[in-house]
Amino acid sequence: MPDKIKVKAVLFTEDEVSDDLYHQALGFVVDEESRAKIKRYYHRADACRSLIGRLLVQEMLTVERGITFSSGTTGGQDVTFDRTKAGKPLVLSPTLLPSLAFNITHDNAVIALACCDPTMSSYQAESDELLVGIDVMKVSLPSKRETLTGFIEMFREQLTPLEQSSLGLSSPTFTSSSHPPQTPTPAEILDRFFQIWVLKEAYTKALGLGLGFDFQRIEYDIPNTVVRVDGKNITAQGFGERGWRFFRFELRHGEEKYVGMVARFEGKEEKGLHVAEGSGRVEVLPLECMAKVEAKDFLQRAGGC
Repeated sequence: MPDKIKVKAVLFTEDEVSDDLYHQALGFVVDEESRAKIKRYYHRADACRSLIGRLLVQEMLTVERGITFSSGTTGGQDVTFDRTKAGKPLVLSPTLLPSLAFNITHDNAVIALACCDPTMSSYQAESDELLVGIDVMKVSLPSKRETLTGFIEMFREQLTPLEQSSLGLSSPTFTSSSHPPQTPTPAEILDRFFQIWVLKEAYTKALGLGLGFDFQRIEYDIPNTVVRVDGKNITAQGFGERGWRFFRFELRHGEEKYVGMVARFEGKEEKGLHVAEGSGRVEVLPLECMAKVEAKDFLQRAGGC
């Protein structure tokens, strides 16, 4: 796999997941704490998304590490999941050797997991850190009464001046290497906003920093496909170079469009916060790195995880 990233997206339609299928799949969740958390959701759709997310992790452990599950144990060991203070999921036990970086996201009809296996990459040094974050969002306004300008205006303080100008919130701002762009259509502006937002989310999720990171420090220069943090291009040139790489993708579910981003870091500079100047660009996630499945089919097969 050329880019050492695997993404699996489950496309969820609530009325296609029967109560019988939901309860059957819930029985496949190997730890009691996760089952209890799923049951606490008030809305059934939220419970289904949480259930799918947990089963995606179990499937990943089976595929990537050969771990099989039976009655909440694996090879005689309990399976224990947890989250960091920022909410990033992790596997406490069994110990995964080598380690396996993964992250989960969901929005409306899409639940997706990204994983990066150091055995598939140039990752070698024991002191290196391997991080991954993923985010996906539906490209649409939150309500029919919301205007495009009013919606984007709410996020002005999290956008850099360059991003604001690219979204029509201010006069155009050009970098030294850019050319004056054509005026984007409203649909293009909305799509561009969500591309910017999922990149910021994926980057901070990879770092495990949650909402405490100032989003205005992160800049996605879409015309030049460059990611800057504190004004510096942080994107590595390609596979084999330490640093950050970003992979964008799109998904369709019926008439709905979703945009997503995977952020992957390999290196040791303070866990990715202070990296050397890069010269890379945001890349398109290769088709062979993405797997898609309908929720009904995924849940029916979950017992084999």
